[in-house]
Amino acid sequence: SLLNPLYDKIGMRIEPWRNYGILVIAFISSGYFLVSYSGSLPSILQSETERSIFGAILLLFLIIFSQDRRLEPVKWNRLFVTIYFLIGAAIFLAACLHPIGKGYLAFSLMMLFLYPCLYLIWNNRGDHAVLYDCFAMATAVTGVGYFLLSLILAFQGHGFEPYVRYQSTTINPNLLGMIGAAAFGASLYCFNKVKSLLMLLFAFGAGAGAALVLFSQSRCSFLACLFVFIFWLCGMWDL
Repeated sequence: SLLNPLYDKIGMRIEPWRNYGILVIAFISSGYFLVSYSGSLPSILQSETERSIFGAILLLFLIIFSQDRRLEPVKWNRLFVTIYFLIGAAIFLAACLHPIGKGYLAFSLMMLFLYPCLYLIWNNRGDHAVLYDCFAMATAVTGVGYFLLSLILAFQGHGFEPYVRYQSTTINPNLLGMIGAAAFGASLYCFNKVKSLLMLLFAFGAGAGAALVLFSQSRCSFLACLFVFIFWLCGMWDL
């Protein structure tokens, strides 16, 4: 495996707590990168190709710092893997043969080569709960940061539609509601996981996510938050 020599030179030399911190930061950076795709956030990455390359670099960081041991051979489903790579090859051919942008070509290469590496590493680790915790924490922190940015821009009169629905930097209010709903659910989950002052951050994150949903007036996002909150209360009360 090409990942094992990389682990021997880089990953094995990093202390576990630092490795975890870098992994969380990489997830948070990926979150802000995805949000930047949702609208008019200013960015030095102007073309789709530049954005795809930057996304590939972030994914490479996730791969490097996710590996906590040398990889061992794993059992894999030949049918599933074959279907996956056939789909990836079809996307690659479509990107090569049709004028749909070089960014799509870069995405097809990531799907063919980088995503399987990330899957292989976490399949070796087996502690998928850590992956879920990192993802939830990144989603919550991204939501807090985006809420603060939206708050600043709102005072400047930015993000309001003619019909008074707020959309911040997104292309439509429903997308803003989706971001808020994701931040709300992730913050509630992280609130239950931590036992320190970080509880205040995630409590604020839940409120920030709910505020984004309410300002967007997205009905689907509101219903999603309502169901998440009901299930969260049931879990808190062991119902």
